[in-house]
Amino acid sequence: RHAWAKKLPGMSHLCDKVNMALAIRTLQKLWPERFSFWPRSWLLPTELEQLKRWQGKHRGSTVIVKPADGSLGDGIFLAQSAAELDSKLFAKPYHGEGFCALAQKYLPSPLLIGGLKFDLRLYVVVTSTDPLLAYVCREGLARFCTTAYEQPSAANLGQAYMHLTNYSLNKRSSGFVQSTDPFAVDTLASKRPLSTLLKQIEAQEARSGRVFDEHKF
Repeated sequence: RHAWAKKLPGMSHLCDKVNMALAIRTLQKLWPERFSFWPRSWLLPTELEQLKRWQGKHRGSTVIVKPADGSLGDGIFLAQSAAELDSKLFAKPYHGEGFCALAQKYLPSPLLIGGLKFDLRLYVVVTSTDPLLAYVCREGLARFCTTAYEQPSAANLGQAYMHLTNYSLNKRSSGFVQSTDPFAVDTLASKRPLSTLLKQIEAQEARSGRVFDEHKF
């Protein structure tokens, strides 16, 4: 009478960058204020000309391009002009028939810890879609870049260790720090638990005279 499914049908499609972008676009139309965090995005090659026109009007702005079926940081690049975008796209061996990618406006002033960019991995188990029932793990993972962050410029666009947080890339960097005690507040590990990261953000904000409210994070 009861059956267990390892994965909900169709869930893997939402993990695809392009499908996720399409889904969030729909949600932005329904609840624009709640989904305003999503950066301006373009689907390539369908919206390539739209992106080039945007770049022409916003000179100096940076976009980040991620292949739809890419993983481990493979194929990701930054571009600051339509000409640069074209040259980098056509230089990719997989560019051509069937090529698909997501381009997004690159946020030039991210939150940094110790001068480094980082990303978060949060873990959610969805046990039902109707009604929707999900459980969020209290612990998560923060992955850090291994080169001090600088705002994008022609001189640093190709520095993957500065702009990309992928572990598969940064583990090869001489700046990668292995974890000894990842729960120590002063750890410099390149992979840290979410609980440690939140304490570090709180301490960093306090040094600047600000109060960090974890519940609004």
